[in-house]
Amino acid sequence: MITAAVDAGVPVAWAAADEAYGNSSVFRAHLREHQLGYVLAVSRSHLVPLGGGTVRLRADRVAADLPASAWQRRSAGAGSKGQRFYDWAWLDEVTTDADPDNGGRHSLLIRRNTTTGELAFATMIR
Repeated sequence: MITAAVDAGVPVAWAAADEAYGNSSVFRAHLREHQLGYVLAVSRSHLVPLGGGTVRLRADRVAADLPASAWQRRSAGAGSKGQRFYDWAWLDEVTTDADPDNGGRHSLLIRRNTTTGELAFATMIR
C-alpha cells in the first residue's frame, strides 16, 4: 500500500502506526526505503540497540535504567476530567534496527502514566 501511494504521487512525508506494524523491522525498513519519516508504537519487549548497536536492551529495561532527571511531566491534552499528564523520556539518536547506518535520526520516546506507572513506547525516524 505504501509503495502504491508513493508511486501514485500521493504527497506523503511520514507515517504513524501501532505496535503491530511498529514491531516489524521489515515494515520500518520499507518506510526508510521510501524515505518516509515515522512514529511507530513498539512493545515493551522491543530491542533497542545502544552503543552503536553493540548492546541490545528491551525498551522497558531502558526505561527502568533512566535517571529521574530524564523524565519530564507534560500534558497530553485535555480529557473529560481535565489535563492528562504523563511523564515523558526522549532518547535521541539511538539505533532502532540492527543496521545503524540506515539513514535518519532515530529516537525512542517513552511515556509513563503518572498514576499507574504503565509505560508506552514509540520509535521514530526523521
